[in-house]
Amino acid sequence: MKISILILFVLFSCKPQERKTIPVEIKYSRHLADTTNVLSGTTRSLELEYIVWGCACAPWIESKYREDTTISFVDSCFFLESSKNKEEDLSNFDLSRHKIQVVGQFYTRPDYPNWLVESEEPISKSRVFRYSKLKIVPK
Repeated sequence: MKISILILFVLFSCKPQERKTIPVEIKYSRHLADTTNVLSGTTRSLELEYIVWGCACAPWIESKYREDTTISFVDSCFFLESSKNKEEDLSNFDLSRHKIQVVGQFYTRPDYPNWLVESEEPISKSRVFRYSKLKIVPK
């Protein structure tokens, strides 16, 4: 009986805690892409694989270069950007099971994709492929 009274006392004497919101300071919002960079004018169809780096480096490489030891692996990777206002939904993309097929053009100069903003980690410029079509395919 004493235990149930104690439990009731504890339940009814506790006030619900107020939720406090902590303001988040947005430090970085500057877009890095050079708006004067232009597309090459040559439309290409590419099959790509995603590379996981330990940095914010360009993560996409053409499948045909994935195992090629005669080329610079890092220099063969590039960024992707959509020609639409938003990036394609890659939520179903599994890098161990999928590749993507894209159609679009490279920019003429190494740069950053239009969605990339400045961050604490320095990011190197790389080639950028602007795609108009994207399809997820099995490896």
